Amino acid sequence: MHIVKSYHISLERYARLLLAHKHRAPDIVKWALESVYEEEKFYEGPHLRPLLIERTRELALGFNRALQLHEEGKLSTIAYGTDPNPVIKPPTSH
Repeated sequence: MHIVKSYHISLERYARLLLAHKHRAPDIVKWALESVYEEEKFYEGPHLRPLLIERTRELALGFNRALQLHEEGKLSTIAYGTDPNPVIKPPTSH
């Protein structure tokens, strides 16, 4: 718990600098901490700070890229008229 408290605020600040959607910074930091923990490298030492910074950077930039691809996909469906959720109007009788 001490490690999380000591790194969380600075990592969240760093993530906010990198993210297009700033409100996702706490999620990115949580995922970075979890991934380091799962690799069993979550213990105090000189390796931890650079590892957490790099992992936060990777996740934030990956998140930005995923958003960019999502937006490009939405734009391409509009441009080509292939809306995945087309509105079907009922036939009108005259």
